[in-house]
Amino acid sequence: MTDSSDLSAFEEFYISKIERGLGGSEYLTSEEKELLSYPTKNLSESGKFTFADEEELTSKCIDALTAAYMEDTKRKNKKQAREWASSQKLYGERDPRNENELVISKLVLKWWYPLGRSLERKVLTLFGKPKW
Repeated sequence: MTDSSDLSAFEEFYISKIERGLGGSEYLTSEEKELLSYPTKNLSESGKFTFADEEELTSKCIDALTAAYMEDTKRKNKKQAREWASSQKLYGERDPRNENELVISKLVLKWWYPLGRSLERKVLTLFGKPKW
């Protein structure tokens, strides 16, 4: 497991947004937080977590990220949308050869490409009309 002090700014940002989307940090259990900061390639070897655990948590967290994004960008709040976008750029600045990609990083990509980018476009484009 990765110590929470070893998390990157990208990972810390999204974990805090997941907690916000769930309604507070108490809605993410200590085991779930540990799983989020666990390297994906070591999941099956851990004996503690399974890929099924990861998928279950991913589903919960994708909904939480969507709720947090919509809350942050109410009334087409472009400043908040840019903050989310800049945190996504942090992911792109990491070493692409990183073999210790954490569950949180994989989860955010599963949220970003099908959902996050489309939400961002509704907020940041001139004619975008977010309905939240």
